[in-house]
Amino acid sequence: MRITQYLFILATFFSGLSHAQTRLPAQVISAVETLNEGHDLQFIFENGVRQEGCSSSSIIVKDGAMSERILSIALSAYHASHAVIFIVSGCTDGAVKGQAVSLKKAN
Repeated sequence: MRITQYLFILATFFSGLSHAQTRLPAQVISAVETLNEGHDLQFIFENGVRQEGCSSSSIIVKDGAMSERILSIALSAYHASHAVIFIVSGCTDGAVKGQAVSLKKAN
């Protein structure tokens, strides 16, 4: 019984450390920048949605397997002035940490 209680407490503690992925509402990108000597991407929105706990509504995508694909989709949306939907998870350097992006053709 005691072991079960300890496991429950540990599971609760560690689940609080991870951030669940959240789908932000559609937003139009107003600027795209590079950070960290060109390794990371930052997407800026005029009236961006700020995720709870983050000090900025900008979205930072860390260099990784998906960053080039995210940049490609985001640039297409930027040049066409279409809104994008970002999947985010927590904060990084005060900004929202981007995980994925989607683009839907306007009707």
